[in-house]
Amino acid sequence: MKRKGSRLARWLACVVVTSGVLGAGVAAAHPMRFSLVPLTDPSRCRAHCSEVISADGEIVNSTPRAFLSFLRQHFRDPRLRIVVFLNSAGGKVVASMKLGDYLRQAGALAIVERIQAAPRGSGRNAAVGPGQCYSACVYALMGGRKRVVPPSSITGIHRMFNYGPPPDPDSMDQHRRKIYDTGRLGAALERYADMMGVSKQLVRKAESVSANSIHILTPQELRRWRLAVRKF
Repeated sequence: MKRKGSRLARWLACVVVTSGVLGAGVAAAHPMRFSLVPLTDPSRCRAHCSEVISADGEIVNSTPRAFLSFLRQHFRDPRLRIVVFLNSAGGKVVASMKLGDYLRQAGALAIVERIQAAPRGSGRNAAVGPGQCYSACVYALMGGRKRVVPPSSITGIHRMFNYGPPPDPDSMDQHRRKIYDTGRLGAALERYADMMGVSKQLVRKAESVSANSIHILTPQELRRWRLAVRKF
């Protein structure tokens, strides 16, 4: 068991310091899906492949429940390693906090990257590539026991918003962003960040950014606000 952990650590160390294999990361526009990905070609390791978790897509209200169900289905599998490769454009704020809480309870290592299983019989390891974690996804990322944002991946923040009716009924713009928080949710987010070991300043910075733009977190901000490290 100890040797398996060492192999996993070496594989992850290699993954998060190399350039992505899959190309630019674009989060799919579907509710977040969870799947198991073997680290190596299953034809090589057969029933003994270590497997990690791919979490790809939008965080919707049902996402935390789906993740919990996924874990319950697979947690007895000795191949499972609670390493979550996160790739998301964002979603619901409260659902993201709940997902982050479940990640923390599971003791997950969260990595902002995409991962794809190697074709069976190829003899290759799983392919990884740049990922993104925008908007509310950052609050899910906070839940990781350890959080990694490789140099090729991107995290971005802006203030919370919801969609309201268009200001002009005849407008082609069918959705108008409106401010979602009245202060209470922002305070809850700050408490949540503090509980997860992340600086409250990250939440305050997010709430200072227009909902119509996004602030890409710099390596210095990732480090200063204790959100993530750059390599495993």
